Amino acid sequence: MNCLLELNRTEKIITNYLNIAKAVEEKVEFLYLSKETYYVVNGIHPLSNMNSFEVDLSL
Repeated sequence: MNCLLELNRTEKIITNYLNIAKAVEEKVEFLYLSKETYYVVNGIHPLSNMNSFEVDLSL
């Protein structure tokens, strides 16, 4: 009886693992680097002013 219980337990563990490990459909997303870079630079601009350094962006 213990062997049967252990087999059932093992089966549940493997089934759960396989459900978690299933491949997820990939989503392709385009990224506009110039826009994102501009956003990041504008975000750190106040920090650069507070610490007396300049951030220059040329796209």
